Amino acid sequence: MENKDVSAEQAWQQWRDDENEKWRESHGWLTVTSLDWLETEPASLENFPGTWSFDGDFIHVNFTQDDGVILEGEPAVGEFKISADADPMPEFISGAKLAEIASRFDRIIVRVRDDNAKLRSVFTGVPTFDYKPEWVVPVEYRKYDSPRSRDIFTAQEGKVRKSDFSGEIKVPFSDRTRTMAVTDAEDPFVIFTDKTSGKETTAWRRAPLLEMDGGWVVDFNYSSVFPAHFTPFGTCPRPVAENIIDVEIPAGQKKPNETFDSVNA
Repeated sequence: MENKDVSAEQAWQQWRDDENEKWRESHGWLTVTSLDWLETEPASLENFPGTWSFDGDFIHVNFTQDDGVILEGEPAVGEFKISADADPMPEFISGAKLAEIASRFDRIIVRVRDDNAKLRSVFTGVPTFDYKPEWVVPVEYRKYDSPRSRDIFTAQEGKVRKSDFSGEIKVPFSDRTRTMAVTDAEDPFVIFTDKTSGKETTAWRRAPLLEMDGGWVVDFNYSSVFPAHFTPFGTCPRPVAENIIDVEIPAGQKKPNETFDSVNA
């Protein structure tokens, strides 16, 4: 058992390192510097050239030669008409900046990602609790016959969206067993708030549901933060009511030391 625990801890340490490298990626979440909601009238963005608008069906973007914007390696000049259903959306480049177009809450947003963002340059890694084998918790997983869609709150105040849930788990905590909703059928996980949230940890986190020894476990050592915990420009999902639990889970990632707000204050 000791060797198994050592091996599990080594795998967790590699995950922790990989997570920090993921956050540091070019045009990753630490590089987001603004979020704009497109309107029907053409307007400039806070941190990117051109004029932008959305008519309900199409996104309209206009650049001049002097804007110096690039699309797929070529100068982007003139008007670009982009379907709101386009997949993937085009990504415009201006120097170290990338303009990301996305559909959120029946509207169109543009996030600007800047590889020279201060947050990316000062990031020291997400702190964690020590690995604890006792937080690999065996659970009873009941899958739904088909995904169930529910309205959920998000990181954007007052914004609600649909999310599919694949089932529910019964988690035996020390005081009593709690039922929690599971997101995603292929790589299931739970989004939760616990009694460490807002103190040592962020307001909510996510933990993976894993197959192990013929059953299922939730490994809270892998509890991770969301992009919205680094930047106010995320639209990440919040936990549903039954996943807000009055238990301390001192495992996984803690609050980031550096955030967009703290480094740009």
